[in-house]
Amino acid sequence: MAITLDGTKGVGLPSWTTAGRPTTGLSTGYTGYNTTTGQIEAYNATYNIWANAGTTGIQYSVNYLVVAGGGSGGVDHAAGGGAGGLLSGTQNFILGQTYTATVGAGGALVNGASIDGNNGSNSVLSGSGITTLTAIGGGAGAKLQTNGFSGGSGGGGGGYLTSQTSGGSGTSGQGFAGGNGFTSGSNNNRASGGGGGAGAVGATPTISGTSGNGGAGSSNSITGSA
Repeated sequence: MAITLDGTKGVGLPSWTTAGRPTTGLSTGYTGYNTTTGQIEAYNATYNIWANAGTTGIQYSVNYLVVAGGGSGGVDHAAGGGAGGLLSGTQNFILGQTYTATVGAGGALVNGASIDGNNGSNSVLSGSGITTLTAIGGGAGAKLQTNGFSGGSGGGGGGYLTSQTSGGSGTSGQGFAGGNGFTSGSNNNRASGGGGGAGAVGATPTISGTSGNGGAGSSNSITGSA
């Protein structure tokens, strides 16, 4: 990777692909031509990144909202799934840097006799120079006589004949627990807990045969209005 000096043509910079960038012995200000992007880029040791020349280190305050996929409900006196975890706030993003957003899917449906639901998938926002943000997928709703599953917000506990099941736990700062299952003393009236939400826990049933409400959501004004 040589530098070429020519009195009539100027300076010829070393070149590399994005995958072949130098990785060792680097200091802020090292510069080269990236043939993958077609851009001159410079290295910034503070953030450990290569960025297009003239942009290195320029930061913007960015509002983010990261929401994971919700959990699915179960089958057979079963409970509702919990909401996907929710993260919101502000971070400084660096001009010219690439950031990756992965959107988590909702928990897959289930079909059969006495089956737990499925947890939702995580959503992730990541990139050099920022703290990776991971919203946790919602917990699955439980089947008959089973505790709810933990997640961003917890899934509800399944209905039980003789004792109470527990809702799954939520993740601190992302969501709330699911509601407990209801003990009715009757096979036909066992009721399940509601899935947790970003704003409140799922409800535990208080009436035989009637399942609990899901937990309340959370309002966000990232689009300019709540």
